[in-house]
Amino acid sequence: MMKSSVCGLTMLLLFTLAPVSRGNADSGTWVKQGEFAQINVFCQRLYTCQPTEDIVYSSESKLVVTPPETVRGVCYAGAGAVDSCNQCLTNPPNAVCEWHLEEK
Repeated sequence: MMKSSVCGLTMLLLFTLAPVSRGNADSGTWVKQGEFAQINVFCQRLYTCQPTEDIVYSSESKLVVTPPETVRGVCYAGAGAVDSCNQCLTNPPNAVCEWHLEEK
């Protein structure tokens, strides 16, 4: 009887966790925000994860994406003063950007 209960509990947990599994997620794209913060010669910029293409979904669903990430970069003066930070040179996060739909 105990073995059956443990097996049933395991199956219930697997079924409950299935909707948030990364196996159901689609690849997205990291999008950098226009504004950034200067920290001496370094800078920080926020990247958000978004679906690669526009998607349409019902009001009974919600879009779940990888949480935003802050990335450090290097200030670039460009045509401005040598000690200015007119551009923040960064690369997208190394983390995987994924999204999926869930029921509300």
